Amino acid sequence: MTVKPDIPLLATRDENRSHIVANTDEHEEDHGGAYSDFARIGLVNLFIEGKSEANPDFFTDPPEGPPPPDYKFTVDTWSKEESLRPRISALGQNAHYAHMVLTRQSRIRVFSLTISGTIARVMCRERSGVLVTEPFDYKANPQILIDFVWRFVKANKLQQGFDPTAVAVDSREDLDSFVAAIRFHAQLQLDLDPETDEEELSHAVDEHYYRGAITRLTIGNYGFWVSRPLWVAPSIVGRCTAGYWGVRCDTKDVAFVKSVWRTDVEDVQLEGDILKDLEDKGVRHIPTVLCHGNVTGQGLSTSRVAEFGF
Repeated sequence: MTVKPDIPLLATRDENRSHIVANTDEHEEDHGGAYSDFARIGLVNLFIEGKSEANPDFFTDPPEGPPPPDYKFTVDTWSKEESLRPRISALGQNAHYAHMVLTRQSRIRVFSLTISGTIARVMCRERSGVLVTEPFDYKANPQILIDFVWRFVKANKLQQGFDPTAVAVDSREDLDSFVAAIRFHAQLQLDLDPETDEEELSHAVDEHYYRGAITRLTIGNYGFWVSRPLWVAPSIVGRCTAGYWGVRCDTKDVAFVKSVWRTDVEDVQLEGDILKDLEDKGVRHIPTVLCHGNVTGQGLSTSRVAEFGF
C-alpha cells in the first residue's frame, strides 16, 4: 500500500494552507525524501483511486426487495477468503487516504472517486459516516464523471469540504511571530541553549509547525494561530479531536488549544465549564482555562478550549 492516490486533484492556488506541509520540496529536503508521498496527501482537494479490474469494488449494492439476513453493503474485512483480499485491500487503501486528508487538513468532509475497471462511484466521507453513489460505467456514460469533476472544481471551499472556521494565514509577519513564540516556549520547556542546542531546538519547533502553514482559530474574543497538532484522533469516526500549541494573536503567548466536535444535544456541560468549576473548588493540577466555547457558522458547531497549563 502506498500513501499517494493514483490521481490527486490539487489546487493550483492553495487557498486552504491549514494543517498541511505547504512546501513539499522543502519538506523533502529536510527529511531526505522520506515523507514526500506522505506530505503530498496534505495538499489533496479530491483523490481518485483506480483499479484495472472490476472485482476490487468493495461495495455490493442491495438487491431489489428486502435484503437477505446476511447482506453486507461493504466487504467483510474480517473474512479470510482469498478471493476477497483485493476488495478488502482496496477498502483499506481508500479509508487510509481519507484519514490522511481529514487529519492533515481542516475538513468537515472529503470527496473521492473510486474506480474498478470501468465502474466508478463517488464517495463523501464525514465523521459520522460515508455516502456512496450507485455504481456507474464512466466509459459508457462519461457525462456523470465529467459533471461531478466539473461541479467539484467550480464549488467553493465549504462545498468542497473545508472547515470555514479555520482561516489560513499567509502573512509573513504572522508566520515569523508564530515560529518565534513556539521557539521561545520550547526553549524554556526543554531548557535549551539556542547557541549550543540549535538542532534540538529546531526539531522541537517542527513538532508544532508545518513549514509555511498556520491557521487562525477564533474562540470568543481570542484568536490563536496553530499549525501542526500535538495529537489528532486516530480514526475517521469520532469527534475530530485535536490538540495544539496555539499562539495568541495579540500577546504572542503560547497556550494549549483543544478542538473537538461536541455532541449536539441540549443541556450538555462544556469541558471548559467543568475545568473552571474544578478550579473554583480548588482542585490542584488542572489547567487554567483562558477561554472556551462553541465555534458555529455555516452549518458547523465545534467546541474549542484554550488553556494555560504548561
